[in-house]
Amino acid sequence: MNGNDDCRTYVEHLRIEHIHINHSLEELQHLVANAVAWSQENPAPALLVRLRQLREKLVRHFRQEEEGGCLEEAQSRSPCLSEDVRTLQAEHAGFLTALDGMIGEAESVAQQPNDLPALQRSFSGFLHRLHAHEAEENRVLLFGFGSPAMDTLSTT
Repeated sequence: MNGNDDCRTYVEHLRIEHIHINHSLEELQHLVANAVAWSQENPAPALLVRLRQLREKLVRHFRQEEEGGCLEEAQSRSPCLSEDVRTLQAEHAGFLTALDGMIGEAESVAQQPNDLPALQRSFSGFLHRLHAHEAEENRVLLFGFGSPAMDTLSTT
């Protein structure tokens, strides 16, 4: 397999990972948005489970991205992307910290359901930032490989 085929395989893996993460985000978004409508049970336990699952997925996903792969290959083909790749990788810790904060907010909702709107706002901002991050990853890969075939990355 040549280098381009290797990267296409990795890009396909990345695309599938993004689909899985986006599916988890959509489920969580639905759960967060509809939590106010729950009248008989506190939504916190379900929210906590989903937030923790998302955190685990993102830890694995970010680790894979940071351990090498197509972002680094795109950077090696287009060195002008070095700062973009560093910026993207540096954002990973912030996403995990934000998730830790939302987990704390969900724990607070368990005690004080009136805190739910704050969690909803936090999740909305997180979702927006994560989608922007994913779009920037896609842009880096498209630029680095200069191939229209890479436009299959888009999942949003």
